[in-house]
Amino acid sequence: MASTTIVLIPKVDSAQRWRDFRPISLCNVSYKIISKLMAQRMASVLGKVISPAQSGFVPGRLISDNVLMAQELDHKLNYHIRGGNLILKLDMAKAYDRVQWGVLFRVMAAFGFSETVIAFIRRCVTSSWFSVLVNGQLSGFFRSQRGLRQGDPISPFLFILAAELFSRGIEALFAAYPGMAYATGCDMRVSHLAYADDVVIFLNGSLDCVRRGKDFLDRYEAQSGQAINAEKSSFFPSRRISDRRRQQIAEITGFGLGERPMLYLGVPIISGNKRTVHFAPLLAKIQRKFQGWNLSRLSHGGRLMLIQSVLISLPVYLLQVIQPPLEVLRKLEGVFASFFWSSVGHDRKVHWVAWRDICRPKQEGGLGIRRLSEVGVALSMKLWFRFREQCTQWARFLRRSYCGTVDPGMVTLRSNASPSWRRMIQTRAVAERQIGWIIGQGHLSFWHDRWMERGPLSEWCTVQGPPDVRVDRFLVDGSWSQEILQRVLPPSVAEEVTEVHLRPEEEDVMVWRPTRDGRFTTRSAWEVYRTAHQREDVAIVTWSRLLLPTISVFIWRFFRRRLPVDEVLQQRGVCLVSRCQCCEAVESWEHLFYGSPVAGEVWGHFGHLFGVGSWRVLERWRAGTAWSSTGSVREIIPLLIFWFLWTARNDSKHRGLRPEGQKIIRQITQYLRVGMASGIIKPMHWRGDISAAQAMVIQVRIRTLHTISAVHWRRPDDGWFKLNTDGSSRGNPGESSYGAIVRDHSGQVVVARQGVLGEGSNIRAELMAILRGLELCVDRQLSPIWLESDSLVALHIIGSSGISWELREEILRIRRLVRQYGVRCTHIYREGNAAADFLAN
Repeated sequence: MASTTIVLIPKVDSAQRWRDFRPISLCNVSYKIISKLMAQRMASVLGKVISPAQSGFVPGRLISDNVLMAQELDHKLNYHIRGGNLILKLDMAKAYDRVQWGVLFRVMAAFGFSETVIAFIRRCVTSSWFSVLVNGQLSGFFRSQRGLRQGDPISPFLFILAAELFSRGIEALFAAYPGMAYATGCDMRVSHLAYADDVVIFLNGSLDCVRRGKDFLDRYEAQSGQAINAEKSSFFPSRRISDRRRQQIAEITGFGLGERPMLYLGVPIISGNKRTVHFAPLLAKIQRKFQGWNLSRLSHGGRLMLIQSVLISLPVYLLQVIQPPLEVLRKLEGVFASFFWSSVGHDRKVHWVAWRDICRPKQEGGLGIRRLSEVGVALSMKLWFRFREQCTQWARFLRRSYCGTVDPGMVTLRSNASPSWRRMIQTRAVAERQIGWIIGQGHLSFWHDRWMERGPLSEWCTVQGPPDVRVDRFLVDGSWSQEILQRVLPPSVAEEVTEVHLRPEEEDVMVWRPTRDGRFTTRSAWEVYRTAHQREDVAIVTWSRLLLPTISVFIWRFFRRRLPVDEVLQQRGVCLVSRCQCCEAVESWEHLFYGSPVAGEVWGHFGHLFGVGSWRVLERWRAGTAWSSTGSVREIIPLLIFWFLWTARNDSKHRGLRPEGQKIIRQITQYLRVGMASGIIKPMHWRGDISAAQAMVIQVRIRTLHTISAVHWRRPDDGWFKLNTDGSSRGNPGESSYGAIVRDHSGQVVVARQGVLGEGSNIRAELMAILRGLELCVDRQLSPIWLESDSLVALHIIGSSGISWELREEILRIRRLVRQYGVRCTHIYREGNAAADFLAN
């Protein structure tokens, strides 16, 4: 179980030395199961013991947190302070391999991990045997005396625990010598940032501070076994530091003067104007991706998948933390468009559809790619949302630097603001409209935060008194004070405010209104910002799961007449002699896909198989309408005909193979057979067309199981009361109502109630029906209760841990009543819930 294979992965091109390789440990499956379980348990406590400066591998912390914090501190590099500011960027040599086991176990003990846990970790770490994979052959079988295996699920967590020795040590150093602090003009001091082995130190640039910092690093190396690679480490001084002192800093530290912009975690830290040249490495990285792909063998479907899964992700990482110039985004999208249309290098091809039209959802006629500029705005909204959460170090730093006690929604932009803050302010108005609050202790802005459905009070009332007053000023003993409210609000508005539910025993909760659970998603932010277009019904069949992606892309082009048919090329100004590949006629769109002898033979064959006259099929598809159903073979047959007619035409034009109707028929039949064998096409997709499948010698077995079950209402046990509820919404959302009926063990009605709920959705009506029914039972002191509802969704919501922010109060009240009174909840079919259904409707 402890045997491990080491694979050497080159870190640079043309690796020649051992240090140019990264050793990755391939642990066996049995060990990784144990290690993964330990890692999952350890993850739950890391946030409590790891300092905020470390963002790597801690649940809830992101790699972007450190980049954003580094950008803010770099923006303050030239802040006027005696000694000037200084940044040290450290490169830890083979950091994982140098972890001393004794140091790790002592750190764990200091954090309070039990001896049992430490002993278990010790057995995992120290029992390893290694073999090195060289040229496909295993060499050696040896043990190690230190280090953590890269590839072991628990290694990242153990590494940041050991690295906490550095974090706690440098914090203690800065606490002992306050003069070492990096000056920012903010009362929040940051000494360092660490993401695994990427460490940056921020300190004062005086020689005394530099010497103290270097002494600390020397002591840390001696105690921990780590080693700082001075050749790859660098320092970035304030412009207030003279050339002579820069030379002295280099002599003290042994580091070289860093080149601007500083590269941290793959992101250029740019303090001034961003220029296109700063993003040249990103463009070069994408070009290197092209070199590794055989572009001539990639279909349009394959290119689309590579753009969506690989190429787009490269700039998106940067967009999370930096806003590139629009020129850079246009260049990137130009590269993507050229790749999609096979126009790479000197091989220039026609871009048949504009990139702006490609970058739409598939349902709106695009290919499901997003514009980088729109993604950038969505990610800016994410920054604002995470800033408002105040859960990260950089968010708290920005709040103290730019807001102070002023509400973030009212802060004006300063001239010396950082690029990140400027970017966030640009999208503040859009983001704030989507942020809602659920009042807990009331530490919210009374006027400017949106804790009412209608919006912030400042948008529809005149602000009276201090504009930064908090909600808790209007609460007395955890409830609204009508008297205090009416001092600043009209009576009608004050009455409306008192209807807002309070939970003073809990923290205030911020929610992202576009999502049901209130959690921020980039997709929802993108949907809020982008301009929506009209949906296209034909997209349903174009992107059918029964079609290969390449065929879907072709059909997408087909419906836009963006194919190099002779007729289309002539319309675009290309002079050529047009001739059909199977007859003497001119190659027009209609002739190629509908009227040629080959096309007529294929349409007639499948029209006969599926019992549809060929002329009816042709007329329907000439009109550009899609089949009303989805997910059937009958639906995709016309699309396959178009595809194989097109491939036959291309084979004839470029390879000299004459089109034959029977060959195309065999190709379509073979596609269906392979689809059945691979599971893409299932028996259910042949419903109604079994005879066609039999004619093509395709075996289809559709198992239809008819289960008949008696549905009736069942009496509760002696002493129990059964509550049946139902909710109804006319329009979903629309006017809704509910019904609730309680019966005893003899089936006699104890109490029944119906009511109107106003406008809402079906699920809200079902949940409100359950809540009203439970409250009815509590008022009548009916217990124990057996709850029956015909809504599986509502019962699942009650029993799950998730919660919808729109129905948060109702769900929490239902769960509280269910726990308090031991309510039994079950599902019943609508036929057995007739009484409650009658009351609701």
